[in-house]
Amino acid sequence: MAPPIGGWAWGDARCPGGAGARAMEEEQLSVALSPTQARVLAAYDRTEMVSLAMDLARIPSFTTQETPVAHFLADFLRRRGIAADLQEVEPGRLQCIGRMPGRGDGRSLMLNGHTDIDPLRLGWRRDPWHPCVEGDRIFGHGLFNMKAGVAAMVEAALAVGRSGISLRGDLVIAAVAGELQGGVGTLHLLSHGPRTHAAIVAEPYGARNVITVHAGRWQAAITTYGKARFHGHREGAADAIVAMVDVMRAVNAVRLTGGEWTKVPGIPRLNIGSILGGHGAEPDIAGAYDVADVCTVIVDVRFGPAQSPESITADLHRAIEPAVKRHPGITFAIESPPPERFRNTKHTFPPFDLPLSEPLVGLVSQSIQAVTGKPPETIGAHVPMSRASDDTGHLWKSGIPCVLHGPLGSLESSEEADGSVSISEMEISAKVIALSCLEYCA
Repeated sequence: MAPPIGGWAWGDARCPGGAGARAMEEEQLSVALSPTQARVLAAYDRTEMVSLAMDLARIPSFTTQETPVAHFLADFLRRRGIAADLQEVEPGRLQCIGRMPGRGDGRSLMLNGHTDIDPLRLGWRRDPWHPCVEGDRIFGHGLFNMKAGVAAMVEAALAVGRSGISLRGDLVIAAVAGELQGGVGTLHLLSHGPRTHAAIVAEPYGARNVITVHAGRWQAAITTYGKARFHGHREGAADAIVAMVDVMRAVNAVRLTGGEWTKVPGIPRLNIGSILGGHGAEPDIAGAYDVADVCTVIVDVRFGPAQSPESITADLHRAIEPAVKRHPGITFAIESPPPERFRNTKHTFPPFDLPLSEPLVGLVSQSIQAVTGKPPETIGAHVPMSRASDDTGHLWKSGIPCVLHGPLGSLESSEEADGSVSISEMEISAKVIALSCLEYCA
C-alpha cells in the first residue's frame, strides 16, 4: 500500500485529492464532461501512479544506464496487458516502447518521456534513491526530470485502457533513453518505429500549460593543448589550464550571431558547465607536479532560429583565437558533439516552434479546462521553461506535431538538491493526457 500523504490515509475524505475531494471535483465537472470522459477519469488510479513514480525513482538510470528502468517498465506494462517492446538503442542499451492498438481507422498518439536522469548535485538532505512522500510532494532523484512525467503518462494510458472505451487509433507509450544526450532514444524510435500522427511529451513544463516553443541545444568540448613539464622548471612549459582561464573568459563574453529570439527572451545563451584538466589524451588528473598539457571544458548553448551549429562554432573560434595567441605553445580544438567519454550530448536539438493552429494544441487546452475547470495558464512560449530543450524538436522536425505538458513542482524546487515533484500536478497531468488520448484517438 502506498504511504499516506500529509498525514491522511489514501482515500480519506479529508485528504486533499483523496476520495472525498475527488468526488466533489467530479461532481463539479460532471456537467462539462461527456460520459466517455467521465468513464476515463473514473478509471484513473492515483495510488498506482504515485507508486509507479516511486518505483522508478528507486532505480538509478543516469544517461547510458537506462536499461534496468526499461526492463522494469516492460514488465510493469505487460502485467497490465499492454504489449511492450525493448528497443536496443545501442549495444546493450535498451528503451521501452509500449503499444495499445486501436481499431486501425483513427489517428495515433505517442506519449513520450525520457528515463535518463540528471547528475546528482551536492547537498542532498534525503536519500536520493529512497523516495518519500511529504505533503503534496514526492522527493527522490530523477522525479522532477522526469520520472514523475513518465508515471503520469503511463497512468493516463492505463486509465484509458481500464475504461473499456475502444479507440480508433493506436496509443504508443515511449519511455526513451538518452534525451539528455540530445534525443538519442527518440531519434532511434523515429527511424525504427512505431511512428504516430502526434505526440505529447510529458516534460516538467506544467500541468496547466501547453508549451509549443523551446530553444535548440548544441554542445561542444573546447580543449586547450600545451606542453607538460615538471613545475620546478616550468619555464619551458605551455600550461593548458592557465590558457583555458583566458579561453573561458572569452567564451563567456561571446555574443552569438543573429541576436535574441524575441519569442523567448534570453535566448541565445551559453554555459560552461564542466571542466577537466591534466595530462594525456584522457586526461589523467594524477601528477599535479607537472604543468598540465590538456584542459577541456564542456559548453552548452541554447539557441533560436537565428543561430545554427555552424554559426555558433564560427563565433566561438573568433572569440577563442585571440585568447590563445596570448599563450605561446598553446593550441585549441572545438569538438561537437563532445567525445564519447564525456557522456554529454550526441545530437543537436533543433529549436521547436509549433504553430498554435495545430489541432493538438486546442485539444490539450480543452482537456486542461475539462479537468481543472479553467483554461490553460500558458499556451505557446513560457519563460524560463522555453529556454530548455527536449525531444519535441526532433518529433516536429520529422513531421509529428507535439506539445509539452507534464507535472511541475515549483521552479524553485527544481533548483534544490533534493529533487521533488507535486503529486497534484501529476494528477492533473495524468487526467489531461488521458482525456487528450481519448479525444485524439477516438
